[in-house]
Amino acid sequence: MGSTGRSRYAAALIALAGWTAGASAAAAAQLTAIQGSEQKNFGRIALTFDQGVKVTAKVVGGVLVVGFREPVTGQRDRLASEMPAYVAQVRRDPDGSGLRVALQAPYKVNVLEAGERVFIDLLPEGWSGLPPSLPPDVLADLTRRAEELSARLRREAAARAPRPVPLRLEVAHLPTLTRLTLRLPREAQAALTRAGGDVRLRVPGAYTIDASEARSGARPAVTALATEASAEAAAVTVKLAEGYTAEGYREEDSYVLDLIKPGGKASAQDAKTAEAKPAEAKPTDTKSAEAKPSDAKPSDAKPPEPRAADARMTAGEAPAVPPPAARAEAGSGVAPPADPAASSGPVQARIVRAWPGLRIAFPFASRPPAALFERAGIATLVFESTAPVTLPALAAGAPASVVDAPQTDGAFTVMRLRLESGTLAQLAMGEGQGWDLVLGDGSAPSGDLLAPQRSADPSGKPAVSVPLARPGGALWLERDGERIAVVTARGARIAGVPKRGRFVEFEVLPSRQGVAVLAAADDLAVRPGLAEVTITRPGGLSVSRRWSRRRRPARRPPPP
Repeated sequence: MGSTGRSRYAAALIALAGWTAGASAAAAAQLTAIQGSEQKNFGRIALTFDQGVKVTAKVVGGVLVVGFREPVTGQRDRLASEMPAYVAQVRRDPDGSGLRVALQAPYKVNVLEAGERVFIDLLPEGWSGLPPSLPPDVLADLTRRAEELSARLRREAAARAPRPVPLRLEVAHLPTLTRLTLRLPREAQAALTRAGGDVRLRVPGAYTIDASEARSGARPAVTALATEASAEAAAVTVKLAEGYTAEGYREEDSYVLDLIKPGGKASAQDAKTAEAKPAEAKPTDTKSAEAKPSDAKPSDAKPPEPRAADARMTAGEAPAVPPPAARAEAGSGVAPPADPAASSGPVQARIVRAWPGLRIAFPFASRPPAALFERAGIATLVFESTAPVTLPALAAGAPASVVDAPQTDGAFTVMRLRLESGTLAQLAMGEGQGWDLVLGDGSAPSGDLLAPQRSADPSGKPAVSVPLARPGGALWLERDGERIAVVTARGARIAGVPKRGRFVEFEVLPSRQGVAVLAAADDLAVRPGLAEVTITRPGGLSVSRRWSRRRRPARRPPPP
């Protein structure tokens, strides 16, 4: 058969293999290039699209049938002239769903997909071995695109992942042991494992562990201390010194690891038992009290009626917390504690860390409600306890000096320290049931941030309240010609007012624990309630609308 006969025969085969139109060309993908080439021992058809298109290819009766899963429009082909030894004629389906290629001889077909490019190889029937691979430039492009996609997925995963919460590992030295305390959120779990002289504490979740203080302070009980963190968990591993043993247990807001000296196990167990059972105290009056000026007349104890939310509050203001069912006013300004009082035994404060930042421990047998505020460079520390407190001597060059030694004022113990420039005073949970006073640059977590909000007293008169989850008692202090009402805060979470709030009749002073109110009116009343501290006057406060603002939610960083 001559060349003219072969062409007519090929045309007939293509006509017989034609498909019926069935797709709309309006939604067609774009075929941007068709290229044919004659390689060594095989022929290659290269199709380039503007997007990924699924392509099928098979040989039917000497015709290569190329099908597209979706309609395709675009470039005309020149396959018959580019690879004449393999292709006799090409016809495109009218609906753009494929091609019909009349072949010069029978061939095997191999299809390679590479993104928007598809390669159809025509292999001789006697072909053996592996089929041809993709061109080197296509392989390099695929590798580059895969690396870019992997990097993008890692970035997106990192952006979606929660930021790790820092956990602080603290150290304290007792006569029979060295205690490591890891401060934990209440919902966090912890698991302790032992392997020889290594003790490992693992906390599942997105956390990091700051062990800078413990790494140097845990000696000689520890010869090495290492931390690790990943997206799944954080862990600290401790290598015990020779003869030391370790015992771990969970407390409410921390995990405690006791590293016991040789022969000190019995004493350590006694200390642990003493912490678990705070000293008993005689029953006290559990009614809340209000702080009023010492010259004010005491009023009759009368439970106020519950009130509705103040309808005059502007949009966006939070409603005031309803007052407690019963309050007792104390003309002396001394409020009895609602929790059992601290042991009346003496409390000898001691310095547990000198640098960085001075840390003074107050080892109470039962943690009392406390308050700490600063005024004119003087930090005032108040404990709702009658236990005698003795401060340690502060060396020259310390960040603070004692202005007033600890003194008992009714049911409270009050002390004042003058702070050096740039020094901040903060309270932190101490060893066992004690408190720690930290004097430094303010790097310790500040706890819940409290903010005053517009409110009303039980009679509906304008008032201001400061939300405080567990307020303690209240007292009035007269220092340097000023009268300041102080309300302590109880519990294991630090809560204070970060910024000064100025009002017509008073100021809310910055505090690191509890609430402090500087009075400008003689009849100002400061009342601790169930979950707030209310500031008011018999005739109501002069609270301007300019002060009204949205209440910001309290931030809750991990306990120090």
